[in-house]
This record gives sequence, C-alpha cells and structure tokens, in this order.
Amino acid sequence: MIQREDLNFAFEKRTQSEDFIHLLDLSGSLTDVSNRASHAAERAKIKQALDLTNWNKTQAAEMLDVSYKTLLNKIKDYELE
Repeated sequence: MIQREDLNFAFEKRTQSEDFIHLLDLSGSLTDVSNRASHAAERAKIKQALDLTNWNKTQAAEMLDVSYKTLLNKIKDYELE
C-alpha cells in the first residue's frame, strides 16, 4: 500500500492525508485506481531522483536501486525527456 510518506514530494505541506485523494482519478475499478496511483508515484520518484542528481542517470539508477537500462526504459515510458 502506498503511504503518504512514500510520496515525499508535493505533499509535505498538506495537513491531512485525505487531501491526497483529490489529486487522484478515482474512476474505474480498484485495480485501475491502484495502477494509476502506482504509476504516478513511480513517475514522480524517478523525476525526483533525476532532479537530485542533475539528470545523472547512472546516479539516479543507483539511488532508485534499478538498472541503468530499466531507468532509461522508464524515462521513455513516462516521457520524462
């Protein structure tokens, strides 16, 4: 389960965890909602790692504990470049 603390970007100033719900599209099945939330969190975490490393992909991959190739694929999938 994704905890608010796991998404330590943009939510730090929010005072209630329920505020997070307003940022998600809750339409569809539970699986649909879960997949969208997971993808949003993954995209944000990748972007955060890239920003923290000044877009050094080798360092970002190490920070995220994924292979360099996996990171490149996810950057492409999430259209981050």
